[in-house]
Amino acid sequence: EVVMELVRHNGTHLDFASDLLRADKEVVLEAVREDFRALEFASNLLRADKEVVLEVVRQDGSALRLASDALRADRAVVLEAVMGDWSTLRLASDTLRADKEVVLEAVRQDGRALVLASDALRDDTEVVMEAVRHHGSQHLIPLLQWASDAFRERFFDFISQADRVVVLEALQRDGRALRLASDVLRADKEVVLEAVRQNVTAFEFASDALRADKEVVLEA
Repeated sequence: EVVMELVRHNGTHLDFASDLLRADKEVVLEAVREDFRALEFASNLLRADKEVVLEVVRQDGSALRLASDALRADRAVVLEAVMGDWSTLRLASDTLRADKEVVLEAVRQDGRALVLASDALRDDTEVVMEAVRHHGSQHLIPLLQWASDAFRERFFDFISQADRVVVLEALQRDGRALRLASDVLRADKEVVLEAVRQNVTAFEFASDALRADKEVVLEA
C-alpha cells in the first residue's frame, strides 16, 4: 500500500521498489499511468507485457524505446507509438518499417518519417506521395533525397493530374525542386514559371527553349 501511494504521486518512485513489486502488474500500471518513464524500472516481464506498454506509448510514443524487442515488433504497439510520435518508427523492427500501414501512419504525422522506412517503401508511390502531401511540399527536395534513386528518377514523369497539383504547390514553396524534374517538365512552361516565381535560381534548370522564352525570362 505504501508503494502504491508513492507511485500514484510519482511513478518513477518505482525505482525504489523491491524486485517483487517491480514485477507486480498492478503496481507497475499505476506507476506508468502517472509517469511513462516508470517503465524503465519495471521487470523485464512487464516491459514485455502488451497492456503495460500500450498504456505507456499512448502517453508518449518515444517510450517504445523502453519496451521489449518483441513489443517493438508488435504491430498494434508500434502503430500506437507512431500515432503519437512519428520518429519512433526508428525503434520499430525491420519488419514493421517495411509495413505499409505503419509507415503511412508515420509519414502522415511528418513526411520526414520516410527516411526511416524500408528501401521498398521508399520506392512506393503511395508512401512517398503521402510524405510529400503531409508537411512535405515545402521540403520536397530533402523528401525526394530520402526516396529511392529509382523513385526520384521517375517521380515527375508518373505524376497524375491530381499529383501534379502537389508538385506545383511544392514548386511554389521551393522553386529549386525544378532541378529534380524530368526533361518533360523542365520544358513545361506552367511548371517552370511556378518555379522561377518562387526562386529565380530555378531558371537555370529550365529547358533551352524556355530559357529563351520572353515571359519566363521576364519572370526570372
